[in-house]
Amino acid sequence: MVGTTKQVLLTTVVVMAFMVMTGFSIAPDVHDEDAEIIDPKSNNSLIGVSGEGEVKVEPEVAYVTLGVETSSPDPQKAQAENSDIMEDVVETLRDQGIAEEDIRIGHYSIGQQYVRPDEEEEPDYQVANHIDITVHDLDNVGSVLEASVNQGVNNIRSLEFGVLDEEEYKMKALDNALENAEQKADRIASFYDKSLDDIKQVLESDTSLGRMQMDMDMEYTVSEEALEMSDDVYGTAGLDAQPGEVTFEADVDVIYEMQ
Repeated sequence: MVGTTKQVLLTTVVVMAFMVMTGFSIAPDVHDEDAEIIDPKSNNSLIGVSGEGEVKVEPEVAYVTLGVETSSPDPQKAQAENSDIMEDVVETLRDQGIAEEDIRIGHYSIGQQYVRPDEEEEPDYQVANHIDITVHDLDNVGSVLEASVNQGVNNIRSLEFGVLDEEEYKMKALDNALENAEQKADRIASFYDKSLDDIKQVLESDTSLGRMQMDMDMEYTVSEEALEMSDDVYGTAGLDAQPGEVTFEADVDVIYEMQ
């Protein structure tokens, strides 16, 4: 019995000596003061809302794309005719008060028209020349279009109304969207007897460009019949183009923390 007790004591001494030599400790672990401690009992909740903002303003400027299309079996003839018409159109635009910097070449192309295989005639070459113009005097838009058509424009591709400083109104629409999101979040938080805390995330989902396009089916081709009836279509004072308001829209998604 005595021998067994001595053996146990000897074993204990050896084990303790080994622990001292190796630095092993059986004391409870102590966290570093700088370690992050996450409180699992936090009562903060997240709430996600969307906000919509809108700004409507009177248009300040008109953006117009005019086209001249000519065709001929001889490509050089088609080009020459197109060039002559376009020179007359540009000169007329200057007479209408359009500044040089507001007249820009938008598109120029030349190609053969499609001819069915069973047709014997040679295909015509078609030349298309488009110019983009900016009209600052909105009361003059109708007269500009009428004068252009009278000089040979046979394709009005687009007519849009906008403002000069689009960024200013885009930012105002964005401000309105953020305010709308905060109002929604505050209303929801109040319903649950909570208040808004930090903003966790903000996403701008969409901000639309403020351009209002006239209903011209994107591409309005002026036929010979339409030209003959120009007095009925445009009237003596030109095309009556009344654009209405230009609308800027913005959408945001915001995540708030409630407490």
